[in-house]
Amino acid sequence: MKLFGLALGRLPYCRTSESKYLEDVYSKKLQSRDEHIAWSESMAFITSEIGKLKKVLLSHPKIAIERLTPENCHAFLFDDILFIKEAEKEHDHFAAILKENGVEVLYLDELLEETLKIEKARKWVVERILASYNFELPFVQDLSHFLMELEAKQLTYHMMAGLTLREAHFKRKGLIFAVGHRDEFLLPPLPNQYFTRDPSCWIGNGVSINRMQYKVRRGECISTAAVYKHHPLFASENLEIWYDGTEKDCSPVEGGDVFVLNKNCLMIGYSERTSIQAIETLTLRLFAKSAIDRVVLVELPKKRACMHLDTVMTMIDHDAFCVAFKDFAPRTFTIQPRNTKDLLISEEMNLQTALQRALKISNVRFISIGDIENEIVQLREQWMDASNLLAIAPGKVIGYACNERTNSLLRSKGFEVLELVGSELGRGRGGSRCMSCPIEREPL
Repeated sequence: MKLFGLALGRLPYCRTSESKYLEDVYSKKLQSRDEHIAWSESMAFITSEIGKLKKVLLSHPKIAIERLTPENCHAFLFDDILFIKEAEKEHDHFAAILKENGVEVLYLDELLEETLKIEKARKWVVERILASYNFELPFVQDLSHFLMELEAKQLTYHMMAGLTLREAHFKRKGLIFAVGHRDEFLLPPLPNQYFTRDPSCWIGNGVSINRMQYKVRRGECISTAAVYKHHPLFASENLEIWYDGTEKDCSPVEGGDVFVLNKNCLMIGYSERTSIQAIETLTLRLFAKSAIDRVVLVELPKKRACMHLDTVMTMIDHDAFCVAFKDFAPRTFTIQPRNTKDLLISEEMNLQTALQRALKISNVRFISIGDIENEIVQLREQWMDASNLLAIAPGKVIGYACNERTNSLLRSKGFEVLELVGSELGRGRGGSRCMSCPIEREPL
């Protein structure tokens, strides 16, 4: 073992009076205030990847993906445009599978709309979505007034779908309106928002609000943070924010790289989209609060095919992981606390050994889609996220129906696979784990 470091203007407040917000936005859904309070206090609890899933955060895809065009899709990290109606049906199917299996589904866009009815939250959001603008420009001041005066539903739409020059209605237009194209975006759309795993991830009774690697995804962090910080279901003194990409935490980390293996241990991918600085910061904070006592760090190639750790592996049972490659042997380190400022770090012989120690079991199974004899099939199914599975209970997972060989392989090994028709959703390069942010699981 050896010890070393991991290497390393405010907006005008436009409204003169605050609108009174309903004390309980879910009064129609909840039978009593006591039930609401109990639900709020118990909902943020994630101590595994496989415990029975109770509550999950999703986001409707249609709002933003209808803004994709053949000309802009690559800039927004998509390979092509999606068939909107089909993607919407597939996402509804995903939610239906979850609900049929006893999972409560919350929608980010619905929670955001409710949040934006709160004056303090609206002001916080507008300040941050326009933070990169020069507020000496008159049109920027007018834009902030315009956004502050929108109804919550319309502001929610523009936060997710973007705001074009055509849609911005105010007097002082400035140079950008004189020169820019009418359908140019003042605020960019967030087509990746339906991958709710990445902007935030829950660890124990707290949340990491993640700083995204690519600028086109950073607005997702603001939308998600607004809900966690201001919506009545989450705004609580008991909520730990382990990392905050909307404040001083500027190093990128994305939820697709963060695995809660058990109540004592995380596994984190050092990938194209999660930096070593963010890993060290998050690790030190969790250790300082005794939230965990071990981190397994997995180094991935810095390329899109391995953009996140969950692109190449997911945990599907107490002792089992589904992996994308037959010979998956990444460099792996175990990180433990030495004291409040130092980390004790050791390089492991291999990932399986590290996981066996972390999980305190004698054998970890890697079920590889590379076991399929036909390499062409393996490559096709890897492209459609065959190993990106959402466990809703030990040994029970949701995966894309098109990955027939992988699903068959998993069933032959005793797993229950609930098939999601996702030919359009999958073209966004993410599977069921990517499209879900678990908020509560039953403890194992």
